[in-house]
Amino acid sequence: MEWEFEVNRILAENSGTRRDGGIASERTISLTREVVFAAFRRLHALGFKIQNPYNLGNRQIEVLVKDWYKNGKSTKTMLNELSRLRQFSKWIGKPGMVGSLEKYLPHVDPSELVVSTIAKKSKSWTSNGIDIVEKFKEVDQRDFQLGLMLRLELAFGLRREEVLKCNPHLQDYTHCLKIFPGMGKGGRWRDIPILTIEQREILEFVKARTSKRKPLGWEYAVNGTPATLKKNIRRYENLMASLGFTKKKLGVTGHGLRAQFSENYALLIGLLPPTLDRNEGDF
Repeated sequence: MEWEFEVNRILAENSGTRRDGGIASERTISLTREVVFAAFRRLHALGFKIQNPYNLGNRQIEVLVKDWYKNGKSTKTMLNELSRLRQFSKWIGKPGMVGSLEKYLPHVDPSELVVSTIAKKSKSWTSNGIDIVEKFKEVDQRDFQLGLMLRLELAFGLRREEVLKCNPHLQDYTHCLKIFPGMGKGGRWRDIPILTIEQREILEFVKARTSKRKPLGWEYAVNGTPATLKKNIRRYENLMASLGFTKKKLGVTGHGLRAQFSENYALLIGLLPPTLDRNEGDF
C-alpha cells in the first residue's frame, strides 16, 4: 500500500534519533514503528482510508484514542502510544497536533487517566514466592545461555536488551559493570556499582563460561542461521514464556529480576522500598 511505503520512509529518516539528539535504541525504533503502523491500520479499519501519512489530523487521533479506551487499553499503554504518535506528528510537520488523553476523553474521570509512578505491589521473584536458586537450575537445564543472562539481570538489574548485548569481559571495570552507549534504554550509558561479594561472584561465574569476544545473546538462531537482536529478543521471550515466567502463570516476568535487584540495592543502602513496606495495606 502507498501509505505503508511513505510511513516506512518517514520512520527511516527520523526514528533513529532521540529528541535530545542522541541515537535511539533498536527497541525504541521497533516500538515506534509498531505503534505507528498499528494506528494507521486501525484507522483504515474504522473507515479512515488515509493513503498519505501527511494527511493525518487531530480528528483521526481523537477517533483512535476513543477507540483505544472503548476497547479497554490501559492508561499506561495509551499514554505511551500517544507519545509516539506525538513524535510522529512532528516528523510530518505538525508539531503540537497531538493533544493529551484528557483532551480526547473529556467525559472520563481525570483520575483514571493518570499512571502512578509508585509501585504498590512488588514485582520481584522472591516476593511472589519463587525460589530463585531452584528456578535457575530449571532454566539452566533448558537453556544454559539464558541462565547466564538471568544471573546478570539479578546481580546488576540489566534489561532484556542490555543483557543480550552484554559482554561481561569488556564491561567489567572492577568497581562497576559499565553499560556502554547504545546498549541501555534510550541509548544512554551508565555504571552499575559492584558493591557486594555476590555481585562479583556472579560476574566471574558468567565470565568463566562465556567468550571474551562475543555478547551473551545467542550467536545462532534455532534454525542455524546467524542471529539478530530481533531474533534473540523473540527467542528470549519464547523461552521465558515456556518456562512459566508470565503474569498469568507465575505472576512475574523476566523483568521481575530487575525489580529484585532494585529492592536488594535499596535494602543494601538502608532504604525500605515501598513495595516491601508492610505497615500499609496488608497489616
